[in-house]
Amino acid sequence: IVLVTGEAGLGKSRLTSEWRAGLPPDKIAVLTGETLSYGRATSYQIFVRMLQRYFGLGEVEKPEAALDRVRQRLEALDPDLLDTSLPQLANLLGLPLSDLARQRLSRLEPEQVRQQTFLALRSLFAGIASGRPLLLILEDLHWADELSLELVLFLINLVQQAPVVICG
Repeated sequence: IVLVTGEAGLGKSRLTSEWRAGLPPDKIAVLTGETLSYGRATSYQIFVRMLQRYFGLGEVEKPEAALDRVRQRLEALDPDLLDTSLPQLANLLGLPLSDLARQRLSRLEPEQVRQQTFLALRSLFAGIASGRPLLLILEDLHWADELSLELVLFLINLVQQAPVVICG
């Protein structure tokens, strides 16, 4: 776990960028998410942006095509993730859910949805890290919403179980 702190304009992002540039891209998976200054208004913003990049989702893409891309990527990574993580990830990304998945999520309390979202993301990151070490870069973490910060704390234990580095 790496935390880069300092005054605005000091070069924290540049330092992180230079560090990342020195890593062998074929040996380390790097996922980056950032929060904008108004990010506290959007739950999970830093992780949604990270997942959009990971799954290669475009803003003008049709939701059904985006869901297919997420499904294919999860299946290639670990077919078990289709059952355990796809509904939560689709929900997080604002993608259409099957009727069954929508019914299951609608029956859950908000705390249960949060818990399942956290578990889905941890499973996804652990799956990525099973192939090669994973570096999660969380830019401008000081602007992150409360749920994103709680998720970061939840993911801290992952570094003991898988080759994962979290850099904020």
